[in-house]
Amino acid sequence: MMRRDSRYHLYLLGTFHIESDAASIRLPTRKVESLFAFLALFPEPHPREKLAALFWGDVTDEQARTSLRTALAAIRKELGDDILIADRETVQINPEFPLWVDAREIFDLRFSIADLEIENLKSKIMPATCSPISTTIGLRPNANVCTRSISICCCNWHNTRARKANMRARLNSRVKS
Repeated sequence: MMRRDSRYHLYLLGTFHIESDAASIRLPTRKVESLFAFLALFPEPHPREKLAALFWGDVTDEQARTSLRTALAAIRKELGDDILIADRETVQINPEFPLWVDAREIFDLRFSIADLEIENLKSKIMPATCSPISTTIGLRPNANVCTRSISICCCNWHNTRARKANMRARLNSRVKS
């Protein structure tokens, strides 16, 4: 697990944003943001075909592959060449890249039931169609994505700003200790 003091911070809970040394990094489109979020949440190698179909399933295979190449180039341009490990068949986030992800941190930490107002976080994974996180990162509701982490689905949060701020404060206090 990457620590909070990593060089890059990816926030998926709430508004998508990336920070590096307190500077905000913008990716060019929501699709590129969605792709980056997916790769960050699921750091294992992914077949290019699967990624192209998942994010550009509404266009021809050739257009989808071109869009995927363009999106990967945009991610590299903004975050550096070493962010991705890619070959002709697969793509993944470089596990050595200094990237901290808030949603991964929550998934990794063990919170008490009272703190989050949900039952056993890891056993209550919901489909991406009801997940506020899947909406935040721009996944289509009908996208049948590996829903383990993307669907952390803290359904009782009801996406209110006050609860998000409270969660970030708790996360920061636990990470610092």
